[in-house]
Amino acid sequence: MKRLAAAVFGLALFAAPPAAAAQAAGKVYRVGFLAPGPTPVNVAALREGLRELGYVEPTNLIVETRWGDGRLDRLPELVADLVRFGIEVIVTDSTAAALAAKDATTTIPVVMGTGSSDPVGRGLAASIARPGGPPPSDPAG
Repeated sequence: MKRLAAAVFGLALFAAPPAAAAQAAGKVYRVGFLAPGPTPVNVAALREGLRELGYVEPTNLIVETRWGDGRLDRLPELVADLVRFGIEVIVTDSTAAALAAKDATTTIPVVMGTGSSDPVGRGLAASIARPGGPPPSDPAG
């Protein structure tokens, strides 16, 4: 649950604050949730965390879910479907789903709720300090 809370916090960094959303004349944010398993365990917690931040379906939020039903080979197809849907951020609950999302897009932020204990080593983040940005330059050279 703590990891999912971190995902929700990370997701909040990519979306406008609720006050700004209210000014955006009906802006509806589209979030994709991708998981390899058959059971939507973490998506309820994601929706609850976003609701606490002022994002409520269907008023200013749509959460599109895609489940692999235990078949990792389906993840690329499922994430491609989310990308076609026009989502603004992808939330995953596993390393496999995060890797599929990373392979599918370089323009949509990916938030990994749970998964790899080594996201830098797995190629999911440039660094822990700057996950989505370039690694800090080497001061020696």
